[in-house]
Amino acid sequence: MPYREAERILEKVGLLSEFPEMGSKMFFAWEGYRQLIVGNYRVIYEVVTSQRVEIAYIRHTRQKL
Repeated sequence: MPYREAERILEKVGLLSEFPEMGSKMFFAWEGYRQLIVGNYRVIYEVVTSQRVEIAYIRHTRQKL
């Protein structure tokens, strides 16, 4: 992952503490999780409390869930 891409991902993930529901909801096997698309990467996370999220994984959008 290029350095600039990593910076963009960290910037967006940092916003999740203030706006935990900014990502879109996921369904089926990933119900209860949300996803945030940053450039070519998908951040899958779960909202634990109103100010705490847990990142499940970060993958390139070409990879299957």
